[in-house]
Amino acid sequence: MSVIESPCRKVCRLDDAGVFCTACGRTLTQIRDWRVYTAQERQGIMARLAAPPSDILASGDEPPGNGEQK
Repeated sequence: MSVIESPCRKVCRLDDAGVFCTACGRTLTQIRDWRVYTAQERQGIMARLAAPPSDILASGDEPPGNGEQK
């Protein structure tokens, strides 16, 4: 069995709206579905999480906590 790369920091803490984790930046949907995402889907999410917030907004992507519904 291979290890699935994850941005999880093992200190889950939700934002004030209860939408995304302030430790790793993933939405609750992303956290829930992480194991069923393809490697390509996980890499895409991790790339967006690594981008500075201004780059994410400039690219037209939603800020963490919005969208990413599977």
